[in-house]
Amino acid sequence: MQILKQELPKVEVYSIDEAFFDLSGMPVGEALSVCRLIKAKIQRWLGLPVSIGIAPNKTLAKLANYVAKKDSQYKGVYCLPSIDSAPVLQNMSAQNLWGVGGKLALSLRDAQIHNIQDLKSADIAWVRKKYSVVMERTVRELRGEYCFEIGHDDDYKQHLCVARSFGNKVTNYEGLRAAIVNFASIACEKLRSQECWAKSVTVFIRTNPFDEGQEQYRASTTIILLAPSQESHTLIKAAVEGLKTLYQEGTVYKKAGVVINDILPKQVVQFSLLDEQEQSSTLSAVLDKINDKYPFNRESRAAIQFAAVNVSDCWRMNQQYRTPRYTTSWRELKQIA
Repeated sequence: MQILKQELPKVEVYSIDEAFFDLSGMPVGEALSVCRLIKAKIQRWLGLPVSIGIAPNKTLAKLANYVAKKDSQYKGVYCLPSIDSAPVLQNMSAQNLWGVGGKLALSLRDAQIHNIQDLKSADIAWVRKKYSVVMERTVRELRGEYCFEIGHDDDYKQHLCVARSFGNKVTNYEGLRAAIVNFASIACEKLRSQECWAKSVTVFIRTNPFDEGQEQYRASTTIILLAPSQESHTLIKAAVEGLKTLYQEGTVYKKAGVVINDILPKQVVQFSLLDEQEQSSTLSAVLDKINDKYPFNRESRAAIQFAAVNVSDCWRMNQQYRTPRYTTSWRELKQIA
């Protein structure tokens, strides 16, 4: 993602391995050249294969990316001016379309919409009434319109969620509390990285829904803060208070999570005159700098962290079969004898 940001002015990171970027105003030939150079640079620097789809909007760009990935003649870069220029895509199942999941695909099939061409030809008013505004925009983009904006990567997220399924069954409060403290700590670090404050914290816990022999339990609660905060100790305290109201003795837990809500950028936050936010923010900034300086100690474990995180390790995920992180961890670089 850093390579994309170095080469392009507007990049939206969509997931860990996917991004949208804006090439508007650029001739097709020049856009193809730029994308080929970026692909070659990523291959040379990271050794990672990349496919790039160029199109008038996000929906068509996803389809163009599919062609670039599947058809070797385009060598990983393909431009799709319109859906009509690629007959192979017209007959593709609607379930392969960006934003169309299994349930939605079944509903479309019941409505005699079997492929992308059928969806493109569907009545706009009916699509909006039957499904949603988002689906209407998808249909419009299939027709060549521009509906989904490319967002800046520096736009702050309005919700931050950190959740994990446990590697082992957690049956005691101490193990569950250690997990919640860890998740809240990670979420707070993300909150500070985007220079924002939060007004509430949600905590949720649940049993294993796939264990039919176990009594099922799931619960969540939201804690409203007295004042907006980005400090780990404040948000962790709120999360632990929420956990106390949810925990049931004798229950076997499989997953838990912390969601930070009501996120606001610094310029619109109103603080109380009695708050000590400035002093706390300085402390958090120092902790973040130390943890950033010693990243190789952090396999979900910071160099400096709250003691409650290490009370129990029973909740940590099983990662014995995880692929080595050759490009992001010094300790996992390949060794040549």
